[in-house]
Amino acid sequence: MKDAHFIGKTLDESIEHFGSLASLYSDGMWPGEDVYLEIPSQGICFIANNKGVIFCIQLFGDGKDETYSTYSGEVYNGIKLSDSREMTRTKLGQPYDSTLGKAEIGDAEHCFYPWDIFSTPKFNIHCEYSHDASRILLVSIQAKSNSMT
Repeated sequence: MKDAHFIGKTLDESIEHFGSLASLYSDGMWPGEDVYLEIPSQGICFIANNKGVIFCIQLFGDGKDETYSTYSGEVYNGIKLSDSREMTRTKLGQPYDSTLGKAEIGDAEHCFYPWDIFSTPKFNIHCEYSHDASRILLVSIQAKSNSMT
């Protein structure tokens, strides 16, 4: 969980750590908007609140977004981006929320990719899987409270 330790830290600390690999953006740069710190070459995106405190980290798996490399670091509790939904549930337990994907229900109007949300003492962990749930496409690790100061 090496990169998840940035949750609760400031954008400035992350920028200092990643240097020129990082790029900063916001959807609209409106007051109160979340700010994103992207490190595409590492498969990482940090999301910070309007105070500049990181409350979420996204780790990209192979095939999620062509602008991101596949994250190669430690995810959480032994999870690997190559893990299937079944293996992820073995490692984290039953999710508190989930949905079937298009391959499982055959209806394009529902969620395209299957996903699970797991609750841990410090984080909510959202895993989005490939169509057949054979691997993880995206992991979002979010602090339990976005009101971090």
